[in-house]
Amino acid sequence: MREKVGDLWQQTGSWKCITTNACLRQNGKLVMGAGNALEARNRFPGIDLVLGGYIKLYGNRCFRLPKWQIITFPTKNNWKDLSSFELIQQSCKQLIEILDKFKIDEVFLPKPGCGHGGRSWKAVKELISPLLDNRVVVISMEKDI
Repeated sequence: MREKVGDLWQQTGSWKCITTNACLRQNGKLVMGAGNALEARNRFPGIDLVLGGYIKLYGNRCFRLPKWQIITFPTKNNWKDLSSFELIQQSCKQLIEILDKFKIDEVFLPKPGCGHGGRSWKAVKELISPLLDNRVVVISMEKDI
């Protein structure tokens, strides 16, 4: 895992992860109401409906969305909860499987579970460092990553 200070959305030509939950609205759309999930929903109309369908069929897991060069990275089951360390670990493993399977050389990942997930970067970094390789670039606008 590498770390970088910068804006997720200004990383051109590379895959980006967005942190997600598993809450579906009555209309079948995934709740994407804050953080980088909200930014993705605003940038890519319809992504919330696509993800809602995938979660309904396959559960709360990582999904690869080639149309937008997005990989989802679940950190919560319910958007109201703190991010789950267990789910973050599971998402790390699934992310590496996706990178291997589709031969993806680089993906940018915001600090998972930090921001609206309520977890400290110190705790999350300790958890995910052994699970991620140098294809994963953890990116943050903050200088203290």
